[in-house]
Amino acid sequence: MDCTEAPWPTNAEYLAEFRKRTSAERVPVSGGINLTNRCNLKCVHCYIRDHGHVDNPCGTGILPVPSGAAGETPAPHPLPTSRILSIIDEITDAGCLFFLITGGEPLLHPDFHLIYRRARERGMLVSVFTNGTLIDESHVELFRELPPRRIEITLYGATRETYEQVRRKGDYEQTRDNVLRFAAMKAQRGGGPHTSVQIIDIGPTASEIAAFKQMWSLPGVDRVHVKAFDSWGGQVEEINELRTGDGIDGGQPSRRYHCPNLWYHVHIYWDGTLVCCDRDFDALYPLGNV
Repeated sequence: MDCTEAPWPTNAEYLAEFRKRTSAERVPVSGGINLTNRCNLKCVHCYIRDHGHVDNPCGTGILPVPSGAAGETPAPHPLPTSRILSIIDEITDAGCLFFLITGGEPLLHPDFHLIYRRARERGMLVSVFTNGTLIDESHVELFRELPPRRIEITLYGATRETYEQVRRKGDYEQTRDNVLRFAAMKAQRGGGPHTSVQIIDIGPTASEIAAFKQMWSLPGVDRVHVKAFDSWGGQVEEINELRTGDGIDGGQPSRRYHCPNLWYHVHIYWDGTLVCCDRDFDALYPLGNV
């Protein structure tokens, strides 16, 4: 019997058709969760308010985000770990494939290992965004056993002065050495997560980007990324002032696109609030609560 050979689609064609079908059927193929809104740093471009808690020195202190982490106190209504695990089961059953674990600083969550393991064992491609200050050998072993799609570590400068100007409450040498140790352990073990070390292009860091790229081009680091300034939709004037001024109209892109996240993305905050976009950081347009 003669068979006609069907043309094999290219990756671009396959992904285009995949996106088309999942969007049409409203499959939440992409999702994320803020395990906590707590952080151990106080970065100048972060919107989180610290509410006066000594152990929660977060952000600019501008917007009234309630303080707390799942499983910790103080917290008005945090998601218990058992609910986070059941949410992971529910969204994978619904078709979620790409999953982001972020915060706050997600490694502050006491059950990070358990939550990450559940997401990977359910088959999701997991990314982790972290400030890098808390990574230890237990995380290296976890990520080696169950590799994430990527781990993104954001640093802010090639010198102590710049880093600590942006990352208030941060210790440059300690964080740098911690990330270097993580990269070395990964390289020594001959494998591990795809690791991206990034710097954000803002006023204080602009002059150190070239030195930063050279500094972090080393074994164990797969990508050195320069992330464009993020104004959080221009919602906070103090953050807007960090813009470098590159681009059209003071940094605005020359072309804008309709965001497709509403049709296939789900984002869950630490207290269970569901939003279609993590730029709605104050949950002004909530879709409900899980």
